[in-house]
Amino acid sequence: MKKSYYIYFILLVLGINVMIWYLIKPSGSKTIKKEKESLGTLIQYSTAKYEERDFPIHSNAYWDLPFTSNLLFEVSGKLEPGAINWAIGQQFKANEIVCSLNAEAAYYNLTEKKQALIQDFGSVFTEIEAKFPTEKNKWYSFLEKISPGTKIPSLPAFSSENERIFMSKTGLLSTYYAIKQLEINMKNYYFLAPYDGKIASINFQLGSYIGQKNIVAQLEKNTPHTLVVHVPNSLVEKYIKAAVVSVKSGNRNYGNANFQKQGSANEKTNGFTPLYYKMKLNKLANTTSEYVAYLHEKEHVSGYIVPKNAVSGNKICLVKGEVLIHKTISIVKELGDSIFIHGLEKNDQYAIEFISGKGNGIFVFKAEKQH
Repeated sequence: MKKSYYIYFILLVLGINVMIWYLIKPSGSKTIKKEKESLGTLIQYSTAKYEERDFPIHSNAYWDLPFTSNLLFEVSGKLEPGAINWAIGQQFKANEIVCSLNAEAAYYNLTEKKQALIQDFGSVFTEIEAKFPTEKNKWYSFLEKISPGTKIPSLPAFSSENERIFMSKTGLLSTYYAIKQLEINMKNYYFLAPYDGKIASINFQLGSYIGQKNIVAQLEKNTPHTLVVHVPNSLVEKYIKAAVVSVKSGNRNYGNANFQKQGSANEKTNGFTPLYYKMKLNKLANTTSEYVAYLHEKEHVSGYIVPKNAVSGNKICLVKGEVLIHKTISIVKELGDSIFIHGLEKNDQYAIEFISGKGNGIFVFKAEKQH
């Protein structure tokens, strides 16, 4: 009987120890389970597909606006016609009178000044003959050349400083130079074309009173229409060698433009170089529209097409079982939301969205193929 109690006592002690062990055992197995669960994040992957395509080579372009300048006067008066019709689009040649201001009052003022100079000379001519007898003939000749319809002649050379001082004290020199200034100002009543061009816009009609510095019209220089194409630096030589581009905007084809020159180093911005092209157009294209310049050849591209989100820098995630490996690739061409890349092999499987990892970029995930 004692032996039976002893056996029961041993079993009881063992049972209690087992219960205590379950209560106080380490939680390592749960941690491992959680770690496995945390590594069980679901990712989607796809199989790499190799493709070859031909793409148009094109760059954005815009029209360089023709040179324009304002037509204005340094004087005021009534607007009158010049040697051409006063109309928008009217062509003119360099140095042709485009328009003028009524200079009648200025002309009368100039004529009065000339008459006053002749009278002033007459009132002192007796003194000139007495003080400078050898110089009287040159002054007679000078006075005979003064006419309302011609420019005032140049002053004769002074024979001495006394002669110059005498002419100055009598006021003859000041009157003479005032006339010269009036004659210069008369030019301001006539606007001479600074270049070959046309009237682009008109702000005042003939007969209107024009104040100083009023912008009467805008002139446009006759220059061939210039197309500026912003070409990636890597394609500049190809564009220059091709020499010709096809210009389009939307569904409209404007024809071919011929290469003229390459932009300077200072014009290069953000990896692009401006190239300038000339083309003939019956009418200037809409300068606010978007234009594209196409080469008459295509770019052949081959490689694997993957979603842009599958790539980070030059890395992509390859799926090897339940392991993701960061693989180095090179980008060939971007196509909207997709990218042509090199560096994959046939049937390689990649995560359709790039996932960052630690250490050497090898980490475990639960993978699910994208259908």
